[in-house]
Amino acid sequence: MGKPPKVEYPLITIDPGVNIGLALFWENPDTPIWTNCIKATQTTNWLLNHQVVLHAFKNEIDAFKELKSICIEKPKFMESHMGMTAARSESLFKLICVYGAMVYIIRNDHKGKLYEIDTSWKGNLDKKKLAERIKRKHNLEFLDHVADAVGLGLWLKGIF
Repeated sequence: MGKPPKVEYPLITIDPGVNIGLALFWENPDTPIWTNCIKATQTTNWLLNHQVVLHAFKNEIDAFKELKSICIEKPKFMESHMGMTAARSESLFKLICVYGAMVYIIRNDHKGKLYEIDTSWKGNLDKKKLAERIKRKHNLEFLDHVADAVGLGLWLKGIF
């Protein structure tokens, strides 16, 4: 885990994917003031899922025009059994497509500074262990993708 960049508030953190986790932070309190998970509605048609979640993402992010910082986790190929499975099943390709479209939306529609954060901020924690750490250290419970977005925000505040 490297040192987090200095961000300004309000800040939104994003865990990208077909299901997108979002968390909004102010300088105080340390915990997020708003969270959401945008979920795909149609599992058999990836292109339709892609369009649905990106449309919903654009609507959500447009509601926060005064954001000073927007932090999104960059996809990374993992050289593990799960990483190889994701690459073979085209999940990594789909994640990269959604990520690229999200970055495009952010860069074209927002004045806030965009930070693309490498996954190394969370060390070797998977989604379940990350959610458990947030619960243990901060007495907060969030589901998978939202937990990643919250964890990223807590890391940026130096309290993860």
